[in-house]
Amino acid sequence: MTATNNVQTVVTAGDAFSLTFPILDASGVPSVYSAPVASFAVSAWPFAINDQTPALEKTSPSNGVTIVQQTVNGVLTWVATVSFVTADTESPVLMPGAHFYQLRVVDGGPGQTVATGTLLINPTIIP
Repeated sequence: MTATNNVQTVVTAGDAFSLTFPILDASGVPSVYSAPVASFAVSAWPFAINDQTPALEKTSPSNGVTIVQQTVNGVLTWVATVSFVTADTESPVLMPGAHFYQLRVVDGGPGQTVATGTLLINPTIIP
């Protein structure tokens, strides 16, 4: 499994947005699944390396993560999309700063991390 690693996403507190991740194997070819389920988590505090408690968790199929097959570069590929609503990037859920995130996909086995990165939330200046 190839993980999309060290992707930094920058947003402003209170923004709604989505992150999209194609799910590929170790050689960069789309992974083969029958009915994958995805889980996404964001760390509680900026750079909370030793804190394993997520401040925000999202899962498929009905809690903020969708995982569907789409054609990417002419090839049918499983793609996970994580949707954030305004309240997800506001205090007290996520404070401004850099937070680590992880996306895992399970399809009948133990699961694999398919993406990791940093979510940088800038404070809002204009209310």
